This record gives sequence, structure tokens and C-alpha cells, in this order.
Amino acid sequence: MRGARVTWRVFAATALTAAALVATAPPAAAHQCTSPAQMEIGKPTTVSVGVTIESTSPKYISVLIPTGMQVDHIFPATGGWTGRIFPPKPGNEVLYERGSFAPFSCAYFPIRLTATARGVYVLSVDQMLPDGQVVRLPSSNDYFVLPNGQTTHVTPGGPPNPLFEQIVYAGVPVGTAAAPAARGGAASVPNRGGGGGTSWLLPVLTAVAVGAGLGLLWFALRARDRRAKGKGKPRRLQLGESD
Repeated sequence: MRGARVTWRVFAATALTAAALVATAPPAAAHQCTSPAQMEIGKPTTVSVGVTIESTSPKYISVLIPTGMQVDHIFPATGGWTGRIFPPKPGNEVLYERGSFAPFSCAYFPIRLTATARGVYVLSVDQMLPDGQVVRLPSSNDYFVLPNGQTTHVTPGGPPNPLFEQIVYAGVPVGTAAAPAARGGAASVPNRGGGGGTSWLLPVLTAVAVGAGLGLLWFALRARDRRAKGKGKPRRLQLGESD
């Protein structure tokens, strides 16, 4: 039990330190990696999904496919990445792994998609960093410097913004503002696809990695305690053996 208590103390201290660093981090200027794409309804189109890479190359990259779009094909990406579709049919998430990118760069993943309804869609991207942290970049603490010298902050969950989100305009002109979808059947007005959710694969991978790490630490502490107790126990001498 002592080993378990030490394990949870270490875990809690690490989590609190990470939270403090995030809370006190100053605003940072972001670099733009996305560019809007346009497609016709029902026609497969390859979209180059832009991903912002900061100081650390991610271990996994997950592209969330919004409702109203389907994945037709994924291509080998640069940097040695391999992709998989989850679930296989119909796929609403594409997971990339086994690759790397240079710090503070832009990564691009081509995906062939088909839109089944007219609208404005957002392909959200989640990244798992090597330490297990799941992030969506640029973050709400970042800002962009516009050509006129003014700045604009990242606003996750707000109206689709091609400045920091991968947006696809399906059957509507580029720059069309998103509006609520019509009820029932295909959308008759521009709508935002459901890509603003959260990847379910990355949290699962994170939980597995954290659980494995805590388990190994617990067993190591238990083994150390057993060795310490063994050294302090008196040993029974055998016949003819001297102390």
C-alpha cells in the first residue's frame, strides 16, 4: 500500500505542475498551416489537411471527419506516417502514426472525401504528444498577426475560421458563413459539419499509456519495499553455520 500511495502522489504532483504551466503560459504567435478547400456534392475530392506542428512532433495525429462527409481514400503521408480509418465503415476518424515532423512546421495529410450534403465543414485535428498530452493546435492561447498589423485570437468552438481550422466548402462558395442545418434530409442551407468533437482514440491511447506507466512504477516500488524488508529480517542459521 505504501508503494501505491507514493505512486499516486507522484502522479498528482505531475498533473498539478502541468496544469500550472498551462495556466501561466503567455500568449504565443501562431503560424498558419490551413487553407480552405472546395468540392462539389457527391464528387470525391482530395483535401490536403493542414496540421500545425509546434515545438514537439506528435506521436499520433487524428483527423475527425464531420457528419455529412465520407472518407473514400487515404494516402501515405510524408515523414513516414501511416494512416488508418476508424471505424472502417463509415469512417469518422483517420489516425496517423509512426512518423515525425520538424518543430514549428506545417504538416499536410491528403484525404479523399465526398460530401453528401451542401454546407461548410470543419476537419478538426487532435494531436497526442510523446508525453501523452492531447492537444488541438493552434490553442486558445495563440493569436495570429493579420496583414494590416492587427491581431486575432484563436477561438475554438466559434464560427468556422479558415485562419486556424481546416475548412471545406461543399457546394457553396469559399467564405460562406456557416448556418444551422435544415432539419430532416440533406441540408438546404450552409451548415457546419460535426467535426468539432473530440477524438475517442487518443484518450484511449493516453489512458493505456498512463495505466501501463503507473503499473510499472507500482511494481517497482513494491519490489523495493520487499527488498528493504528482506534485509531487515533475522536469518535462521543452519547447523554448523556461524553468524
